[in-house]
Amino acid sequence: MKLVVPFKAVKDNILLTQGNEAWAYFNIEALSISDNDEAGISKRQTQLSLLFDRLADFEDFELRLYNRDLDLVNRYKELQPSLATDMGETAVQMIVDEISAITATGVSQTIERFVLGIKLHNQNSGKVIKQATNAMNNFVDELAGWFNYEKLFDEKLFDDFRPSEKQAYEKVGYLDHTRRLTTDELVHLMRNNFIQGQLHDFRKVGQERDIFKLSDTVIDDGAVSGYVKLVNDDNVCYVAKLVLSTTPENITGFHLFRLVQNMSYPIDINLKAHYYKSEGIYGLATRAGQSLKTANNNVKERYQAEGFSSSKDDKTIEIAEVLNDHISEKKNFFSTLVTFTVSAEDIETLHDRVANLIESFRSIDVNIVKPIGEQKRLFYYDLMGSDVSQNRYWVQLLTSEGIGELLFAVNQQVGSNIGFYIGRGAPKTVANSTQDALDSSKRMVFFNPLITNEILDGSTSTTSPNIMITGKTGRGKSYLTKIILKIIQLSNAKAIYFDPKQEMRKWYSAVLNDQTFKEDYPDEYTLLNNVRFVTLDVSDKTNYGVLDPFIVIDVRHTMGQTQSGEESLKATVQEIFKQIYRDYGSLIAETELDLAINKIIQKRQAGETVGMLDVIEELAQNEDDDDVKHLAKFLSGKVTRSSLSLVFSHGESEGLKLNNRVTILETAGLTLPQHDKAKQDYTEFEVASMIVMTVLGVFSRTFATRDYDEKTVEIFDEAWTFTTSDIGSRIFNEMARIGRSANNLLIPVTQSVHDVKSDNFGVLFAFDEDKEQPDILQHVGLPVNDDNIKELSNMVMGQCFMKDIYGRVEKITVDEPLVAMQRAYQTVKAGDTAQAEKAYR
Repeated sequence: MKLVVPFKAVKDNILLTQGNEAWAYFNIEALSISDNDEAGISKRQTQLSLLFDRLADFEDFELRLYNRDLDLVNRYKELQPSLATDMGETAVQMIVDEISAITATGVSQTIERFVLGIKLHNQNSGKVIKQATNAMNNFVDELAGWFNYEKLFDEKLFDDFRPSEKQAYEKVGYLDHTRRLTTDELVHLMRNNFIQGQLHDFRKVGQERDIFKLSDTVIDDGAVSGYVKLVNDDNVCYVAKLVLSTTPENITGFHLFRLVQNMSYPIDINLKAHYYKSEGIYGLATRAGQSLKTANNNVKERYQAEGFSSSKDDKTIEIAEVLNDHISEKKNFFSTLVTFTVSAEDIETLHDRVANLIESFRSIDVNIVKPIGEQKRLFYYDLMGSDVSQNRYWVQLLTSEGIGELLFAVNQQVGSNIGFYIGRGAPKTVANSTQDALDSSKRMVFFNPLITNEILDGSTSTTSPNIMITGKTGRGKSYLTKIILKIIQLSNAKAIYFDPKQEMRKWYSAVLNDQTFKEDYPDEYTLLNNVRFVTLDVSDKTNYGVLDPFIVIDVRHTMGQTQSGEESLKATVQEIFKQIYRDYGSLIAETELDLAINKIIQKRQAGETVGMLDVIEELAQNEDDDDVKHLAKFLSGKVTRSSLSLVFSHGESEGLKLNNRVTILETAGLTLPQHDKAKQDYTEFEVASMIVMTVLGVFSRTFATRDYDEKTVEIFDEAWTFTTSDIGSRIFNEMARIGRSANNLLIPVTQSVHDVKSDNFGVLFAFDEDKEQPDILQHVGLPVNDDNIKELSNMVMGQCFMKDIYGRVEKITVDEPLVAMQRAYQTVKAGDTAQAEKAYR
């Protein structure tokens, strides 16, 4: 085989070869399907096999998976207009630091792209030959293919392939979101073969139109035996070409493209397929019949001579019979050549990657080989437009269903296309630790919690901006929550973080009080120091009444609520009193209490300064009924001896004022019950504490709806403490519904998927909770089966299922790239004993 560059001209998405053949190339948008979604995988395989059946008329096609630069810098630049401006250049500088930190990990900054190439028919082959001959006569020299097509050809030459390209596009359009490659994309893909693994700007490369320059690379297969060395100016990279030597006897479940994507380093795949006709003297049916006849004769002769048959002949008969069955079923067959391209900047790394790839496939009984003496030939085989139909080596005969099993154009992408790094996708393997899980993956996950409200084109599967984070304590949900808080701090949004356990102040103070931290990480120090802590301390009398519903709820304000301000105030006050007296009192007493509430609300509407204590005093004025007097006395005693002093007043407080952009609102002196404790078993102090949390939920609704033009966020740690009451649950449901219209984002963080009784959440992060694993799978939309439950059980700390705004569900490993922020998030310090425990494992 003469090793020449096969292409000589390109226009739009069509590539013209040296042999005057044309190929059209199409971008196939990857469909994200979780390993845990067997139904989704099966549906995609059916779609792909039908597509390949439709392409049989074109005889030749190729499937390319190639790794393109992630373009990390420009992705982060897209965030700049939405960054916070109240900290000077801190937000921009932290993004720069984050990019540097990600780069320093050494993880590949690439993203997989999928391209389908189809060999076109020519509507007038005689005309093409004539035009090509005339063009050849005009060459300045004999280096055909090294000149710009505009100098060589009349553009009508491409027009002769347009009808075929249109037919191909109609067939490829069977898959959703398929589009033609742009000329820039096609040019970059052509050049990519020659700059494999070398740092480059794919946008700039795609603008090149000089065909000669696209292949202007020193290709040296003699520098290191068994490898190809690519030299471009000062850039050097080593490339290995491997081929699929065998496939499993039963190809079902052999998800080739998925397996390669799950490797921790980038690998390109090129599958070239040639339609193998069944009919004719050289057709597949004839060859299968001949093989079967020969094998049967061999078996007969061996039996006569030796009394037994060989396993080779038996296997040949079995294969031939299956082949004949497939032929009788009119299935389409393709001879395929699958090549893998692995690259690295040094031979040692490349050698390790090649060995790892070969061993990984060997573990599933699939052979991949690296032909030492064929590296350069395989390099040219891989080029776009090359003809491999005459190749006899490493060819696999596959049906359209067999190629569909390989899962082309399927990935496990999750998160946002533009956003902040929050971790990496996790392959379906068992990790030994969080770091082990991170090291095993190159699939970076980005997330922008504020993006949903800005997407108006219907491209997402949800319009809800709300995020729910659930899971057992110690699995990583607090760590993830802090990462999301950091993102919000860096963004132009106003936020409240409700921290009933006062944990955030402890973690933040540890680094803010560290002088070396301030000196070493000035930007992170500025970010953390920009947060304001507001503590609702029962022991501080200045806090008395700041959460009085008569102050918190504006009776004239109805925006974002299912009730009027008056109705909301009444429902809240009634709920508070009912939680206090529970089963105490009589029907008459409750009726009188309602009358007292109505009377004080009327005074509030009239502009008087009143509060919850006025309701009790109004109730105490009833002299006709002992039950009513006893209830008033009972209530008065309860509210003056507990944290309820935050809620009960005469309305003289100015209320809770949060003027800072990011506030962490904490409570002191509260006694919160255990998550699984029944409400009827709450102590008096626990009841009072839960009432305070309920009113904080009411306050958050006011915060969320007071200015629809302002982006607002509420993060509720231990969210179950807000939703355990009827009024708290209703408020959460209201806030979940009004998120998009109010430009608001609600983030409950809690232990159980049942703690917030609303399905109006666009993004879900579900960490394991062994007591409700089937419920977690239903929560994120995965089938409840043994495999998925096992997947949950095997998650290490920091791993969870993420469901994004596009409805994609994947396992991820949460990661914070900035060392300074890791220190701020650290909740537990490893001691010497812990290190010894690891050492003696």
